[in-house]
Amino acid sequence: MNAEELAREKLAEQRLQQEHQHESMTRRANQEIHQSSQGNTDEEARELLVEQRRHEEHQHETMNARAVK
Repeated sequence: MNAEELAREKLAEQRLQQEHQHESMTRRANQEIHQSSQGNTDEEARELLVEQRRHEEHQHETMNARAVK
């Protein structure tokens, strides 16, 4: 093999490594985004449940107060 062929092979290997690194970084970023959005969804669901419970408690208290009158 001559120097030109070796240089081409070296460049091809470097490109493949760069593509692999890029794909890995993209995959990790997508996983982090998914995990983050899942965490946000879980937090929003918890907040909605708390709000729903408070509303139900308020309705119950209002009904009791009316029944007492």
